[in-house]
Amino acid sequence: ALIQRLASDLSTYIEYQFHIKAGKKQLEEIKERLYFLKNSSVDLDKYNGIVQQVVQHEVTHVINGPFYQELNDCIGWSLNNPQLMLVK
Repeated sequence: ALIQRLASDLSTYIEYQFHIKAGKKQLEEIKERLYFLKNSSVDLDKYNGIVQQVVQHEVTHVINGPFYQELNDCIGWSLNNPQLMLVK
């Protein structure tokens, strides 16, 4: 659900979160990466704290922070990737 909402107005989210105006090509690349992330398996090791809360408690309140962090990492990598230079 988070990815669907981000993708629906990705340019606004990127401008707000990263203070960058992404180009059309970048937006398409980022959407592809987000949809790939959406369709991939969840890394339970990455979310071990949340998994343990769910296992140990009958009712668990899950915060969005860790999920947004993963999404921001994915977006940030795509935004910074063209700026990377290879050095010999």
